[in-house]
Amino acid sequence: MSQQSQGENESNRNTDLKEGPDKRPFRLTLEAIATFLLIFGGLVGGSSHRIVSYWIYFGALLFAAFGAPLPRIWAPIVSLLGLIVVGALTFEAAMPNKAAPPMPISAQRPRFKVIPNEVILTVGTNRITIPNSGEAVSLLGSMFTRHGGDDVTARFVNNEVLIEARLSAALELKNNEIRNLPIGWDVNSDDTALEIVNGSGNAVFQLIYEGANNAIVRGVFLRLIGQQGRPSGWILITDSRAEAFPATDAQIAKMKFFPLLFRYPSSAHQRERN
Repeated sequence: MSQQSQGENESNRNTDLKEGPDKRPFRLTLEAIATFLLIFGGLVGGSSHRIVSYWIYFGALLFAAFGAPLPRIWAPIVSLLGLIVVGALTFEAAMPNKAAPPMPISAQRPRFKVIPNEVILTVGTNRITIPNSGEAVSLLGSMFTRHGGDDVTARFVNNEVLIEARLSAALELKNNEIRNLPIGWDVNSDDTALEIVNGSGNAVFQLIYEGANNAIVRGVFLRLIGQQGRPSGWILITDSRAEAFPATDAQIAKMKFFPLLFRYPSSAHQRERN
């Protein structure tokens, strides 16, 4: 090997040695940013913002690719592959769910096979007549002289008994439906009963049809007073009693008031009795 070639190799080696320490802080900075983005992407993804987290991960990939001590050709290749993967994941996440939607509660609700002129509704130890006129009848008025706050009402329309009540401070039962069912809550029903369970798997509402014109209501209902000095409370209606008592939402969630009528989750046990 000529002295000139040896000199060039030595010069290149010296240049690499000089550039190495200068690039090291830059690479460490890129790696630190990539690590931060990975952690941040995990936190964002845990908050159910999947698409945002995908692009944060892509940013982390870019910083890691350009900061890694690899040949320069690999950084754009890795970046392009990452862009393709993230784009595909974003497209998939943005597409509407093609799975068959769950059967609406209104299509599963129990109904009388023959429409009676009136329904005898058992509420605790009381029997209340609900005419087939669509008129709302108070279920608490016959049991609490001054119950105050929100009421629990029943209407009989065509062949259905429709209940309206409040199941929590932010959750109302309208015509036997919770339109925005909270995460963890569930609903199941068959031809003769409807049941709603809370996030703890405890029943908070049951409507049971018996015979040609009889029905039973069980539930734990919130009555918001909205007046200073008169705190909100709960109304418990079972087969044997109807009473008011104070409790927090957290306490109510853990209480078991009635045996379950159905098996859960309803997605796997639709219409299956317990």
